[in-house]
Amino acid sequence: MTIILYANCQGGIGLLPFFRGVWPTVKFYHNYVENEIPPDEELHDCELFVYQPSKFSVDIVKKLKPECTIVSFPYLYDDGTFSVHNGTGGFAVIDKLLEEGKDVLKMFDEGTIDFDLDNRQQRSIEILKRKEEMCTIKISDYIEKNRNVPLFFTHNHPTMFLVLELTNRIFKHLGVGVIETGIIGWNIGTHLDQFGFCHFPISKEKSIKAGSMLNLDKYSRKRQVKCFHGSSGDLENFYVVDDAITKLRIANYIEKKNNDESTKSTLCTTLPETEP
Repeated sequence: MTIILYANCQGGIGLLPFFRGVWPTVKFYHNYVENEIPPDEELHDCELFVYQPSKFSVDIVKKLKPECTIVSFPYLYDDGTFSVHNGTGGFAVIDKLLEEGKDVLKMFDEGTIDFDLDNRQQRSIEILKRKEEMCTIKISDYIEKNRNVPLFFTHNHPTMFLVLELTNRIFKHLGVGVIETGIIGWNIGTHLDQFGFCHFPISKEKSIKAGSMLNLDKYSRKRQVKCFHGSSGDLENFYVVDDAITKLRIANYIEKKNNDESTKSTLCTTLPETEP
């Protein structure tokens, strides 16, 4: 039986271990890598194809046999997880403040920047709902009802709370038993998922009291560290979000923006005039 999971890292890191617990021979391909498209012979023999839609998936689905079971699930994204992060809306907030002539870094130190996280999160949910219209599996309702739960490590890396819910919805659709697991839980004061990703390096009770069960970077009022336990057992930083890191991102963005504008201005003043 040929089973293919075609997705981004949300499938490869999140869903795949659970899938292989049911179907040990499931094949995985990244849906954003052109040279990782499943070979035609596997597609022709495929009996279950689970995928996230991508620019390559339309042509791939056409190659599947009519009796193949096809299940699609959406790309998960939350722009309201971090104040600023590559590809997120936080820099639009910075742009607006700069246009108003504000001292952004001073405002950051004073804690007076509104990064509009709640509205950014809501927009992400609305976009997800539109994407779900073309997918077999829906998940936006779970995200909407569980905003007080840490559902994302980064803007596009879901925690195991969300991954497990998504997996169980796929399994329910396929008639496979849902997963009841103790993998996700509080362990020695740290929340661990099945790969050792952890966050909130204090007790569950203190985390809830401190508000860190909410969005992981509510303007980074406190240091929040997430770590990855490598296969060697060594503890190393996976992702660190604190005031210094966030401020550095903003400072680098402003510097690049100023350099780009300076270069553009120089070009405009040095280019020769041409006849109309």
